[in-house]
Amino acid sequence: MLLPFILPLTVATASYAQKSLSDSSVARIKQTQQKLQQQTINKANQVTNGFFRTDLTKVHRELFLGAKAYSDGWSGQLGYGKQADSKLTHLFMLEVGEKKHDKEEKFRPSGLAYEDYGKQRPYILGKTNYFYAVNLSYGQSRIVFPGLISPGMNIALQYQGGVSIGLLKPCYLNMKYYNGADLYVQSETYNTANTETFINRNFIYGADKWSKGLNEMQVMPGLFLAAAGELEFGKSIVWLKALQAGASATIYTKKISILAEQKAYPYFVNLFVGVRLGKRW
Repeated sequence: MLLPFILPLTVATASYAQKSLSDSSVARIKQTQQKLQQQTINKANQVTNGFFRTDLTKVHRELFLGAKAYSDGWSGQLGYGKQADSKLTHLFMLEVGEKKHDKEEKFRPSGLAYEDYGKQRPYILGKTNYFYAVNLSYGQSRIVFPGLISPGMNIALQYQGGVSIGLLKPCYLNMKYYNGADLYVQSETYNTANTETFINRNFIYGADKWSKGLNEMQVMPGLFLAAAGELEFGKSIVWLKALQAGASATIYTKKISILAEQKAYPYFVNLFVGVRLGKRW
């Protein structure tokens, strides 16, 4: 007698249980999807400026060392950076380097060495002056293509400008002469009296010590400009690693003579490649 009532109730209960189970599965699937989406968002938030970050603390400053090989010399660099936003960093830099003439040629002394006149040092034929540049500059590094090649690489544009302090130091060579049959050696720099002997290898005993002429150094003020493309790479934003390639120009108040019988100019225009290594915090 109860069968007509029990059977519908059983069917309804089973149907309700199946629907509840289905709703529970859908809810779990939705929760799993939301969890995966949140993990993706969290991972994306860990990528700042194209670098995968090992910590979530935003960096604001950087301190770095750099080195550059110029088409006319070399330089070393010390810099400090302050981050303005995720793509722009203000840079303050000190750079010290040497400028050379593209026709410089180094020779080893020929002839016998004499104990009375010391060691024969290699020399640059016709070298009139050494020229060193101390650049104090302000610049900016702006990321233009974050994570272009991979999440760990950025391409940035760096530009800077400032004052340049040129230091011109005379180059001394030990010149050998004969007084009758007697040989004597004296230290000389290039001047109007020795224009022929100073560039004649037969009269050169060797270079004098580098410190000779420091008390005669001249200071030349100037202006400095540079621009470069920079490739930043690395898995951590904390460590700065970058390669550079660019061009620079410097102009001074006087013409700078580096090599005898070569035209002197008051400016330098050159290309360079460089590297920057440092730490951010």
